[in-house]
Amino acid sequence: MLCTQGNFMVLEVVNNEGHVMPSHFFAQGLQVNAAAYITVLEAVVKPWIDSVRSESHNMLDFLRATITRVMTHMDKDPLIRACKRFRQRIEAVTAAEGDFIE
Repeated sequence: MLCTQGNFMVLEVVNNEGHVMPSHFFAQGLQVNAAAYITVLEAVVKPWIDSVRSESHNMLDFLRATITRVMTHMDKDPLIRACKRFRQRIEAVTAAEGDFIE
């Protein structure tokens, strides 16, 4: 978050794990344009993120493991009911030869 207080601006960053970066104060009177902001992101924010982030992991492997874990522990009853309702509706549409059904 970029905050303006009086004559100075400060950048505050919090990551998704709750780590709070020490405040970065921009030089007084500095016009923070895209170039200045990118410089701070590269020189200040990125090194801080690298220092506090948890162990890096392969995102694809992480995604696969998460999906597998969620699907394995999912309550199957709502899924079974939904599939049965879907099948009934498909059969009704087929019986109505694609026409409107209630």
